[in-house]
Order: sequence, then structure tokens, then C-alpha cells
Amino acid sequence: MAVLVFALHMQGLKIINPGYTDWLYVLNSDYSTHQLGWEYFRRLPWSFPIGKLENYAYPMVSSIGYTDSIPLLALFFKLFDSWLPSNFQYFGFWLFSCYLLQAFYGFKLGRRLSANQWIGVFSGLFMVIATPLLYRTPHPALCGQWLILASINAYFMQDYKRSLIHSGSVTLFSTFIHPYLFIMCLGIGLSTYLKWLIQQKIDRKAWLIWSISTLAGAYVLLYINGYFIIHSEEAMGLGLGEFSANLNTFINPLEFSQILPALRTAFSGQYEGFAYLGVGLFLLISIQLFNKKIGKHFIKISKQPITLVIIAMTLLAISPNVSFNDTSIINFSLEHPIFSTFRSNGRFIWPLYYSILLGALWAISKIRDQRFTLPLLILSLAVQVFDIWPLVNRKILHLQTYQSPLSASWELLFDQVETIYMYPPYLPSYASSGDALHFLKLGVKNKNQLSTGHLARRDDFIADSLFKQLTSQFRNESSFAQGEAIYIMDISKLPILINSLDQNLGVVRKLDTYLIFIPTGSLTPALNSLISQPPYEHLDSINILRLDEYMQLDTNSIQVLSIKDEASQSLCQETRSYFNRLGSELANLNFRESYLGIFKDGRIMYEERSQHKINYATVLPTDSILCAIDILSGGANEGNISSIKINGTEASLNQRGINIVTINKSGEVIQSACFDTYEQCAKIME
Repeated sequence: MAVLVFALHMQGLKIINPGYTDWLYVLNSDYSTHQLGWEYFRRLPWSFPIGKLENYAYPMVSSIGYTDSIPLLALFFKLFDSWLPSNFQYFGFWLFSCYLLQAFYGFKLGRRLSANQWIGVFSGLFMVIATPLLYRTPHPALCGQWLILASINAYFMQDYKRSLIHSGSVTLFSTFIHPYLFIMCLGIGLSTYLKWLIQQKIDRKAWLIWSISTLAGAYVLLYINGYFIIHSEEAMGLGLGEFSANLNTFINPLEFSQILPALRTAFSGQYEGFAYLGVGLFLLISIQLFNKKIGKHFIKISKQPITLVIIAMTLLAISPNVSFNDTSIINFSLEHPIFSTFRSNGRFIWPLYYSILLGALWAISKIRDQRFTLPLLILSLAVQVFDIWPLVNRKILHLQTYQSPLSASWELLFDQVETIYMYPPYLPSYASSGDALHFLKLGVKNKNQLSTGHLARRDDFIADSLFKQLTSQFRNESSFAQGEAIYIMDISKLPILINSLDQNLGVVRKLDTYLIFIPTGSLTPALNSLISQPPYEHLDSINILRLDEYMQLDTNSIQVLSIKDEASQSLCQETRSYFNRLGSELANLNFRESYLGIFKDGRIMYEERSQHKINYATVLPTDSILCAIDILSGGANEGNISSIKINGTEASLNQRGINIVTINKSGEVIQSACFDTYEQCAKIME
């Protein structure tokens, strides 16, 4: 059954082949992040901590764990890197193993909780089609949910010595898989130690030794894996709550049920707490509702230490924004870095999901007439499979051959330099969606260090500093770093290079749909020879204008301005000086302020600047008609909108920055434009 479900879910067994890597190179997917993390890691010399990852997302120093590349397998196969082929992956084997181990521990738990052999068999079957497992297949490390089952299995072992050893081993092992799974295993493991203390199988000293040893061992292993390279304050990411579990999680199938409809959620990130039970399980549970003996058993189980831990994890999963459907019930703040580090807290609902599943199967084994046990199990499993068939049969893989759209000349270029700065750094996309993947692939092959790549947690201080540093260099506000480095960006970013090109600080070439900027200090004779011939293109014919230059193209027209989001950060001195000479408030624009204005014949007719959303309406006479103008401007915190309606028709591009609509003397809109002066003061004019 495990092999069948795996084959259905993965469109066959092809991905188990370690030499087949193409399925992992998918634009904007987690798979590509995991594989690229491993490929960069395997080519690095050993260092300490042994999980340290460099060159990927340069200049950050991170961990192989933060690419979710499963440190256990990354470290193991790195030992044999010189014997491995260049195309090698272990994620298919890992996923296959997860399905087998899920079935194995499901069977073990079923047999441990009931003498009825069919409970063990169907426990394994239900575990293989567990919705949290099937839903998490696009994220291989999180498919190690069998570790949760292994921890629960250790808890219910009868031999306390074996129980302690197995529990501690699973907890320490989980540090090499994924931090979220580790926290779940740690909680269940500590409850196991507490159980044997309460039952007086161990004394307080032994309990303390087991607890402290497990915590200390886990800390050391997490440190070795490199998880503490980035400090928690720098790796917090989004806050807790967006990715919580909705109270409807057990009855909300999203789009994966053939019987029940999808329910609403309060936050878009609540998919992280997906734990739909399924109609088959509902059937098993409903059979037990009127069984008073079962209720007594559950009251007894509720007093177990593991129950307290699962309740605590459940409370964490639904916090701090407790919601049902799209209604927020309780909303409070948890500001400690540890909570923001584990921001996808909805995942902590998984132990409760598996407990409910096990409880339902165990309860079936307690029905008075055992002749009905097998038929009920078969019926419930059939209903479950039918209900969640869209999830079981979900096609999530792209089993195509990876083909980079980049021309062969890129590889020659990468071979000439050591460092590649993608600008802006750390984006997944530049000229096309997800195209950072292609450059990272080239970087792996040529052992370059690239300032792009996705990390589960990144150092935002370094990311922000690098962006400001590169921008400052392009604007000729600081010097370029010495060494062999080139800068790659989308062609729309060319205006930011104006100052550098005017000062002859480097050269720019176009290759495919990208710009390549090479500072003079990096322009070696070999590199200069390479870029001086086709297919590298010069860009002499591109027309670049600053905002003030654009305003002066036609001084015999009406120009209506409105700001959306933010427009002050890159409002250059030349443009500010121009508006200052006009006596305009734009010269003094501050961060995220709203602004609107009307200019006629190069002079101010009306303008307004504010920290709040502003609007203005007027009627202006033109040579042909009366022109009705309605303007709305909202900064990032005040509606984030730009609207410029001319005679009732929307003409604003409504993009970030300063939106401009130009009207001729006859009252006709002749051009709409937007200068993203949050990012750059000039733009390419077509």
C-alpha cells in the first residue's frame, strides 16, 4: 500500500533514481532550493560547524538545514562526494523511505495499542494516506512525520529502558531532519521521561539526567548542523500567527475532498496547519460517540503526560490569532524571538492529528462484537480514500527534462569571475519568473559565489546591508569592491547605472534579456575580450530619462502627478533641485508620504503633500472641452493607491512611485508613466 500510494502521488517510481535530478529543477519550487543547497554544500571543503553553507546566498554564511536539504543525508553523502556523479540527488529515496516508515510505525503503533492484528494493518494503511503527509510532499524534509509516530511508539513501549533509549534516540535523530519535527519529538520525548518518573520506574536523578542529556545533546547536534550560525533575532522572518492552524482544520479539506466543501480561513498562511481528518475517520469516530466505556478509557488517557504535551502543542498551533473559518476569536501578541523563529506554528497540530487517528482505530478494537471490526475498517478506509482522492492523486511533480533558457555564453562569463552579484540580491526572479534558478545552476558548475538563493531563515541585516551597498556603488556614492566580480540585473534596472557609466567606472553589456555590469577593477583582458564580441550587445541606443527630464519634455501640457506606496528613497538630487526651483513640495518628500499635484506649462497649479491619504477634484478648461480631474494618492500605510481619473476614466498606472498622466491642450490623455523613485530616479523610455 505504501509503495502504491507513493507511486500514485509521485507519478511512478522514477524519482527514486539518484541520477535523475531534472524533477527537482522547477521554477519557484522548494525542490530546487533543496537540491541547489545540497549541490553547493557538497562542493565546499569541510569546515566547522560541519553543516555550514557558504557561496549560496553570498555573502551570507548559513546552514544546509536552512535550505531544508535534510542535513542527515547531505552530511552522509558529502563523505562520498568524490565517488558520486555530478548529477546526484537523494530526495526521491528520502520521500520513498518516509512513506515506508510511515506505514511501518503506523503498523507498530496499531499492534502496540491493540491485540487485534487488523488494527495494526489498518493503522499502517491510514498513516500512509494521512493528509498532513500527502499535503507536505512538496517539502521533503517535512515528510519525516514518521518521527512523530516513532516518538509516540517509544512512549507506549512496556519496557521502560527500551522506551527511554528509543525516545532519546528519535529526538536526537530528528535534529538532522528538520527543526519543527525536532520540537515535536522533543516534547513527546520529555513526556516519556516524565511518564516513567510518575510510574516510579526511574527516580528524580535519572529523570533529570535523561532530560538534561537529551536537551544538551540536541543543542550540540543543532550547533554542529549550523542552525545557530544565524542568530534568532536575525532569522525571525514573519511573525507568529499568519501561519497558524485554524480551528476548522480537522473539517476543512481545502480543495482536496470529493465530499465536503472547502472552508474559509482567517489568514492565507493557515495552510500550514492543514490536518483534515477525512470522512472515513469521521465515520470511525462517530461509531464511538455513544460507547460509555470508551469515554472512560479516554478520561484515563487524558491524564497521561503525553496528553499534556499534545495539548500544549495544539495551543501553540492555533495561537496567537485564534480563528474559526474567517473570523478571528482571540488575538494576542507573542514577541519572543523563539516564537517568530517557529513562525509556521500551524504544523504543531500534527501530533494531535495522529493522536486522533490512533484513538479512532484503538476505539474500534474495543467494540463488543469483533465480527464488525474488519468490515468497519474496510468501509472507513474505502470512504477515506474516495474522499481525499484529489490529494492522493495530486500531480505535484514536473517530470520534464530541465533545459536552461540562458545562452551558452553565460558559462564562459561565469568561468572568468569568482563572484556574481545579482541585483537586487536574494530575489527568486529577475527578468522572468523564477530565473534565479538558472544562474544558481551555473554557479554550482563553475564554483561561483552568488548573491541569490532562498533560505528558510536568512540574515535580514546582511540582506538589507548588501542591497544598500550595491545601490550606493551604482550611484557612485561608494567605491566598488576589489576583485573579480560582475553584476547581473534585469534591463529595467539600467537607469541606476547612469552615474557609474557617466564616470567611466565600468562597462555594461546586454546578454539575452539581462544586463551585465563589470566594474573597471574587474575588467581583466580576458574578460574584456570576451564581452567585446557577439552575442554581448552594447546599449548605446537606449533612452534613459530622470523624472525631472521627463517633466521638461513637453512644457505645453498638463501633467497630473500622484504617489503610490513610497517614492522618496531614490528621489535623486537633480530631480529634487528641479522641483525645488518650481517651489514644489515634491522637493521635500519624506518616506511613504502621499502627494498629488497638477502642473501646467511647467508651473504648479495645485499640489498637496501629507502623511495621510489625500484626494482632490477640479475642472480645468482646455482648448476643446472642460477637463474633469479626480486625483487620489495613498502612501504605503494609507491605502497604497494612485488614481488619476480624467473625465471619469482611470489613467494612472497605479504602480509604486510617482504616477504621471500627461494631457494635451485638447484635454486628451497622451501618455501615462510611472517613475519608481523608491528604487531609481530614472527609467528607460520606449
